[in-house]
Amino acid sequence: MAKTCEEIYISRIENGIRGIKMGNKTPEEVNLQPVFNKLKPLNPHMCDDLNDKYIKVVTDFNNKPQKVQNKRR
Repeated sequence: MAKTCEEIYISRIENGIRGIKMGNKTPEEVNLQPVFNKLKPLNPHMCDDLNDKYIKVVTDFNNKPQKVQNKRR
């Protein structure tokens, strides 16, 4: 069964939050602001709840010391 736009936006936001939380992605790589803007007219309460989670995860990400990755050449 096909997903609605609302379901797609919510899953994209949840997956982005999960990626930041696990340390696989940075907030810049996830780029969720356009998705929040699309979700807001469809379901403002869910958008607000997800935005609160996103802000908390980004705050934790910014307060956590960053690991230096050695890239292979």
